[in-house]
Amino acid sequence: MASLVKESNGRKRIEFYNSVGKRKALRLGKANLKDSEGVKSRVEAILANQRFGQPHSHDLTKWIGELPAELAAKMASVGLIDAGPRGQITLQKLLDEFFSHIEVKTSTVTTYKQTKRVLVGHFGKDKCIRSITAHDADEFRRSQRNEKLSSATISKRVKTARQMFRQAVKWDWIAKNPFEDVKAGSQTNRERQRFIDEADTQKLLEACPDKEWRLIVGLCRYAGLRCPSEVLDLCWSDVNWEKNSMHVRMKKKEHLDGQHVKTVPIFKELRPLLFDAFEVAVPG
Repeated sequence: MASLVKESNGRKRIEFYNSVGKRKALRLGKANLKDSEGVKSRVEAILANQRFGQPHSHDLTKWIGELPAELAAKMASVGLIDAGPRGQITLQKLLDEFFSHIEVKTSTVTTYKQTKRVLVGHFGKDKCIRSITAHDADEFRRSQRNEKLSSATISKRVKTARQMFRQAVKWDWIAKNPFEDVKAGSQTNRERQRFIDEADTQKLLEACPDKEWRLIVGLCRYAGLRCPSEVLDLCWSDVNWEKNSMHVRMKKKEHLDGQHVKTVPIFKELRPLLFDAFEVAVPG
């Protein structure tokens, strides 16, 4: 338990015993009674969690994260909260640390940076992450809808933000991920899907500047390869002329042993495009 002491000069202090039985005093200065009682109840909650080794609740964590710098310093000096910036982790700090720890493809980093940009634009780089609530996360998603973005783009940004804040939970910077229950939605944008028929494919092939570009179009249209990742990773050694097939490495599954290579048939429309490109290929 903690006690609120009213001093003769109008100042107030909260007295308590820490986990090792030492008496401490948190001096509040000339604070009103209501605010002082509120701080006292928070101090008692912190002491109880310290005594039993329990994590702080989301509300208590949020309250600590929003503390004025002066009061936070006073609480740190008497052992109620951690000293230093841990209680005041900014969004910029989280993003910097997140990008320094990830090990993903360059294209994925580019996608993550888009989410970083919109998060900073919405919340501000100096926003304390402990003060970001689930309601704030919902408002972030709503702001993206107001930009009239596709559902797939919004979904990707929400899922990336969730991943970033999940890391903050792992590092014990926040008690709960505010994006955990935010609806992401589908990342499939059917409005952008088109069926490219044979006539249009021929127009594309005729417009290509050389045989290499014709092969790129052919690999996408007739073999269904992802471009650029699967197309540019393809080697001539992957082409089996006798069996009329190709081994294609899938970037999306390269972290899964035995599942990152697929066999793709060489259809009759693709075979002459492969032959043409092979004839002009540099030896080796």
